[in-house]
Amino acid sequence: AWPVQSASGWELWAQRYTLSGDWEAPIRVISGALRLNDLRAGLDNKGSALLAWTQYDGQRDNLWSAAWGVSEPLSGSPHLLEHYDEGSIREVSRVALAEAGTGVVAYTQEQPYTAPDGSTAINEDVSVNVYHPGLGWDNPTSIETDKAGDSRALSLAMNAAGQTLVAWERSLSGSPASTQVWAVHSTPGQGWSSSQVLS
Repeated sequence: AWPVQSASGWELWAQRYTLSGDWEAPIRVISGALRLNDLRAGLDNKGSALLAWTQYDGQRDNLWSAAWGVSEPLSGSPHLLEHYDEGSIREVSRVALAEAGTGVVAYTQEQPYTAPDGSTAINEDVSVNVYHPGLGWDNPTSIETDKAGDSRALSLAMNAAGQTLVAWERSLSGSPASTQVWAVHSTPGQGWSSSQVLS
């Protein structure tokens, strides 16, 4: 998959390599976007694919997705992974898929924060979302318990059974400023663990 800038804005194109060893004709996934960034692609062991990217709407960067089955065309129109309209997406992890086709992506998004002293700020917090083939995306889940500071440097890993680990750095203000490493994990059917600080 790749972005192309045209006279009417940014376009996203994709091309699939088939099991027979041939490239299909490229298809245009979207057109007329003001800006595209953070393009991510995941592939399961059967050949099903999942794309995610950020797309600017004139006010904020939203997180979008499109999916393909191994022997199917593009599965419906691209759609939003999140619906929070008060802050932009800041960082997107890799997209990972399990053997059953379940996909996971993590991202940071601007969120309002009120400190204990009453002061306010816009911080970058981590959320995750899970894709189910044939059903689409769940509602996003916030996986942070400490809302102070900004999160970055997302890492995501998933095994064939769908067990997932997400880790990230979180910067803390203060004198001196510090950085912590946090992580969560999940098992299909059991949800996400509480976030834990590792260092």
